[in-house]
Amino acid sequence: LHYPFSHGVSHWIARHNKYSDLEALEMLKVRREGSGSWAGVLSADPNKRRRTLKELSFRLPARPWIKFCYYYFVRRGFLDGSAGLAYSRLQAMYEFMIDCKYRELVRREQAPAGLNARDLR
Repeated sequence: LHYPFSHGVSHWIARHNKYSDLEALEMLKVRREGSGSWAGVLSADPNKRRRTLKELSFRLPARPWIKFCYYYFVRRGFLDGSAGLAYSRLQAMYEFMIDCKYRELVRREQAPAGLNARDLR
């Protein structure tokens, strides 16, 4: 069995902070490569289908809000009361961290030579 909060919320947040670094790098790579293909959505290979959907999701506006709605309404988190609300908000926060880190990576790439990370704050 998988219990994502067995070590507490702090552990979950720390773990997802690391994951968001990797996801932001992946988003940067996907957006550099250009537009994704819809053909993979109908693929018989579940891995290819999942990958294509993930790449397409990187292009969606308001991703944190979409993820909140997905977990709270579609996955019926509202039935779990305050725990469902908290989990839906944490998932939205995770998407927000990815978006922020992606924008930071883009800003660093576009910075003129000679500027360091402190100058971009």
